[in-house]
Amino acid sequence: MSLKDAARKIIVDDMFRPLHIRGEWKILVVDTLGKKIISTCLKMKDMLDNGITLIEDLSKARQPLTYLDAVYFVRPNQENIGHIKKDFGEVREYSGRLYKNAHLFFTEIIPDEMLKDIAKSDIAPFVQTVKELNLAFLPIEERVFSLDNPAAYNEYYGGKMTDKRLDEIAEQLVTVCATLDESPCPKVRTCNSNLDCVKKLATKVQAKLEKYKEADILTANNKSQLIILDRGFDPISPFLHELTFQSMAYDLLSAVAASSKIDPVKNTYTFDSTKDSSLDDNKKEIILDTSNEVWRELRHHHISTVLQIVNQKTNALMDKYANLRGSGGGDPNSMLDMKSMINKMPKYKREEANLNSFIKLAEDCMTAYNSGTVERAVKLEQDMSTGFDSTGKPIGERFVKACVPVFVPQNNGPLFTHYQKLRVLILYVLNKKGLGKHLTKETLLKLIERAEIKKEEKAVNNMIDLGIDIFGTSEIQDRREPPRKERDTSGVFETSRWTPVVMDIMEAVVHEKNLDTSHYPFFHAESQGEERPAPESRKDTTSPRKHTTSPRKHTTSPSHKRITSPTLNPPSRKKIISLPNRRTTSPPNQSNKRTTANKRISNEKPLRYKKIKNDGDIDVVGKTSLMRGHGKKQQVMGGRATGPKLIIFVMGSISYSEMRCAHQVSETQTTRNGWEVIIGSDNILTPERYLDNLIKLKD
Repeated sequence: MSLKDAARKIIVDDMFRPLHIRGEWKILVVDTLGKKIISTCLKMKDMLDNGITLIEDLSKARQPLTYLDAVYFVRPNQENIGHIKKDFGEVREYSGRLYKNAHLFFTEIIPDEMLKDIAKSDIAPFVQTVKELNLAFLPIEERVFSLDNPAAYNEYYGGKMTDKRLDEIAEQLVTVCATLDESPCPKVRTCNSNLDCVKKLATKVQAKLEKYKEADILTANNKSQLIILDRGFDPISPFLHELTFQSMAYDLLSAVAASSKIDPVKNTYTFDSTKDSSLDDNKKEIILDTSNEVWRELRHHHISTVLQIVNQKTNALMDKYANLRGSGGGDPNSMLDMKSMINKMPKYKREEANLNSFIKLAEDCMTAYNSGTVERAVKLEQDMSTGFDSTGKPIGERFVKACVPVFVPQNNGPLFTHYQKLRVLILYVLNKKGLGKHLTKETLLKLIERAEIKKEEKAVNNMIDLGIDIFGTSEIQDRREPPRKERDTSGVFETSRWTPVVMDIMEAVVHEKNLDTSHYPFFHAESQGEERPAPESRKDTTSPRKHTTSPRKHTTSPSHKRITSPTLNPPSRKKIISLPNRRTTSPPNQSNKRTTANKRISNEKPLRYKKIKNDGDIDVVGKTSLMRGHGKKQQVMGGRATGPKLIIFVMGSISYSEMRCAHQVSETQTTRNGWEVIIGSDNILTPERYLDNLIKLKD
């Protein structure tokens, strides 16, 4: 089961299905994050199959539907709780409630104070369900997630990160672990200037993981690993043009110059379905999603390989439906053969249209590549990033001469964009890790002036905030970076010689099992914030040392991930809301199915179901049955049961080439219980969008 499938299962099994009664419909009300999670994981058919007839935005005005229950899927914050209260007439400007009853599902842990506030408010009699799904991230692909925090890059590296925001990000990251049912041992990168920020995030993540384990939401398995990296660990990969299908398409076709044929937010590709591109009716749109088998197969291949595969698929499709094209052996006068052809026709048309869409996408990529500047820029970028040309010779002082046509076009040569000029220049500076004899500061300023990219100069200067000592100053102490893995480049495309650094990290854990703990030590912090010494370096890191923040009792883990006190079930058919020490109540009509005896979150006495009376007092009507999180199940990815997980989180953003690495390393695991690699970040950026973030870093 992929990460996206695991998230979908949680939504359906823990939110929709327990509430679904055949013949009854409900309204789904979502906030911004909830809407994105739902749209990423489910289709409208899935909603209708589970009794959801309408999806509404919590922040917008809505029509009253007092005969239908509302299912809320939102983040637990004061703004959202305020909107929910308004929906049920607590505020004067509302004459009455919008919905019959409310079922509250939160993306993450709701504070006890906020839960008690709901219980004391006028909304309490209408609340039938309160539950945390622990699902506060976007499962972009099978092994890729995003926290959907576009502003995080500026906050991390622009000095604007607050403790509250860091706590929110840590909570989101822990919900990824909860979805996978893993409690990994965190690691951090030591050789970086943003170590304080990384440590703070790791401290919060560690503390929240411990709480989840104590609450029996997570198992105590520490074999999996969570590596938290700052963006400075590999500043080169985000700038490169990469010629694998997905990376190339998003880079070249989402740019302004390409008229935004690809929307990187919606993951859609818009193209002209006929030769007459002036007609809007000829515009066609496809979703670049892993549910499309052709896209899933092609996305990580080099563009030249993609063209070969597409041709093979086209020929195979023609052979498969040869009888529909008049070259088969069927009898056109036979009614059975004619019926068979008619039945096959819609499927053939769908497969043909789908394949033609990706043929068109590949053609658009090649058109952009052969435009006159991209091809030249790609070769220069590979030279600057690796430090060698295609023959293996160091580029050395030849850099300035090679870049003259880029910065100053000769004899009416092609005009390079500002982004292309800036990418080539920054890549060389990064490769040299400072301005040395090959490129002095004065030379750099002259190139910037002649290339007319003075406004973009800030991108070069702001690299220092990522921990890159580009000016050779003493502001950043000398830090030893881990050595790069030597790779055989024979048979590698000339335009694909660079390998992202994250690939080295993944392979060191998954294949060699010897990730250097002097550069990536295990991190552990006490709840007071004091750091413990990291474990000693070991050759085998697949079974990291287990830590606990405090002694606690160990009990047998139940088969359901719900926290309950050994109690009676609540009475049915009554409008009640529980005030558990921590989390959630079950719908009254489902209470008989939720009897379990799990341990509590704390040592406090179990609270009971509370019935909210008209005068605001609370009656105890029975002991509470708490539910929190989702059931523990063996996670299956790629159709096989999996072993430990390597979860890599990059603070700020990741590139599409780094996403590809997670898939490639995971797919090399042939054993049934091999490692699975999951990678994620606050955002996923194309090179141009990454440059925009870097330019505006301190604005």
